[in-house]
Amino acid sequence: MAVAATGVWVIDAKTHQGSLEVRRSGGWFSPTVEQLVIRGRDQTHLVHGVQKQVASVAAELETVGAAVPVNGALCFVGTELPWFGSSSIADVRIVGRRGLAKLLKAEGPFDEHERNAVGEYLAARFEPASL
Repeated sequence: MAVAATGVWVIDAKTHQGSLEVRRSGGWFSPTVEQLVIRGRDQTHLVHGVQKQVASVAAELETVGAAVPVNGALCFVGTELPWFGSSSIADVRIVGRRGLAKLLKAEGPFDEHERNAVGEYLAARFEPASL
């Protein structure tokens, strides 16, 4: 988890080998279905995991009335990301290390004091990931 000027980012880092693509099907008369495919295998469950974590963090911030956007990102290392096309699926950003750095360094409405306060609040409520 990172607290940036643009809000809170829930980040799940992955080291999958092979190419990644976001497949979309459906359209005019049927709902759009999105799939995250890595090396030919459906890995959409990774997106669902981040969505659950984002919802948990957003719910925690809601309890104290903090109006801070909570975003999700899957950061891939060693995975061939697409050059063109969507860089997100179901509101979860798909990025590499450089893309993640850009997201976290982007300008936003939250100053350092606000970021520190949100960071301390969340650190007291969520345990750090273990390696």
